[in-house]
Amino acid sequence: MTSNQLSSFTRPDPSNLLDTKTGVLTIGTTAAGTPLGPRLYDHHGAVSTVITTTAGAGLSILLDHLWAAEHASGIVTSIAIDPAGTDVNSRYLHRAATDPSYAVALLQAITTTARDRLHDLATWQGYEPSPTRPLTTITLLHWQDLGQHDEVLRLVAELARIAGPVGIGLRFVIDRDESRPDIACLPHLQANRCTIDLIGSTGPDDAQSHVPPGTARLTKSSGETHVLRTWAPATTAPPRPDDADTTEVLLEYVSDEGGFYSARRQFTREDLAALLLAFDKGDED
Repeated sequence: MTSNQLSSFTRPDPSNLLDTKTGVLTIGTTAAGTPLGPRLYDHHGAVSTVITTTAGAGLSILLDHLWAAEHASGIVTSIAIDPAGTDVNSRYLHRAATDPSYAVALLQAITTTARDRLHDLATWQGYEPSPTRPLTTITLLHWQDLGQHDEVLRLVAELARIAGPVGIGLRFVIDRDESRPDIACLPHLQANRCTIDLIGSTGPDDAQSHVPPGTARLTKSSGETHVLRTWAPATTAPPRPDDADTTEVLLEYVSDEGGFYSARRQFTREDLAALLLAFDKGDED
């Protein structure tokens, strides 16, 4: 594949890229111009994703696009854990952990939330995220390093087993240059997941073997495979509508029991001012 087979262009407005009915988030197009992307969720819950990459393949482009579209959707909370601390400087992330102790605390809180949601699962009429019950995606970068921590591995293994049906999806990032084990220790991921293999390479554009960074092979959970190319990231943050009456606020907190909660709410300017004043005074109600 040469660089002119999949044209490079700036991505569309991220707010239009998540199909809330199907759960598919478009991340780019094929050479024929067909939009494609991974499914984040379906009627049964969150769908996990495995991303494989090498140096220069375009991981930062792909992650920026995924997080931008999730952020703009209003129904996804994006969390990233990166032991190297090199790939989580994104304005679109709701929360990021680079310190191992904070990563464990964050995973413990999310696991507690997943357990609590399981008790209510029987009352759900199929899974569908909303601003009050958002989908949560957890991007686990440098998994070969992160998975070396016993407590992290234990918590992620539990989430792999229970979190999908309650709307918490895992996204593993695996470096193909590493020889250490990938996610073979997490058999619960095998059934409902998609894979994005970044196959871009560095080198001159006119080189015979050059594949533009951001080019990927997408394999759906059904086994169907396509080659696509992600869009170039926007140079500025997407514009937000200027609503004179209300303001959208993302509320996140960890309860005394260890549960992690996240939801978006619309506040009038007066209510938001009262809320901020209550926080300043330490009022927990």
